[in-house]
Amino acid sequence: MTIKKTLAALVITVVIAALIGLVATQSNVKGQGASAPQSAGANSPTHEQLPLCLGPFGCDTFVLDAGVACSFPVEIALEGDLAQTTFFDSDGNPVRAIQTGQLNATVTNLDNGESTFLHISGPAYLTFNADGSVNVRLIGPALLPIPGETLLYNDGTIELEVAPDGSVTLVRLVGHSVDVCALLG
Repeated sequence: MTIKKTLAALVITVVIAALIGLVATQSNVKGQGASAPQSAGANSPTHEQLPLCLGPFGCDTFVLDAGVACSFPVEIALEGDLAQTTFFDSDGNPVRAIQTGQLNATVTNLDNGESTFLHISGPAYLTFNADGSVNVRLIGPALLPIPGETLLYNDGTIELEVAPDGSVTLVRLVGHSVDVCALLG
């Protein structure tokens, strides 16, 4: 499978991770939820800490079973902090968000004990369009599980477009990528 095809599978994971804090914020703005932090004014940015998660795969320290990303089980231990600042238009709708923090991962092959330490601090920039689509830009180092394929460590830029129906288009991938499974295998 080509890198662009496998990236299509991981893009959903990346977007889920990037949007975790946003969904609660958007729901609160529209009066449908109660978990997002309140801002001082109607149009002031909100600031919130996010859980240390790698999309739907897990949070803090977790194991990806053999076949999920690598042919062997891997433990991923996340350390650091992750925060999101969300900006709103004059009507109170979110227009953009920035996720930042100092995030590191120790990835260990549980079959042979080999491990590597990776700096994966991003950041992520999200732009919310009036039609409901979201542009996501991941800049800098990121760890991306590609289901059934590998763990990809990319230091560069990944741009994605998420349509209102949830479909994802890879717009751009630049930078240096490392197959973490091959590194630990």
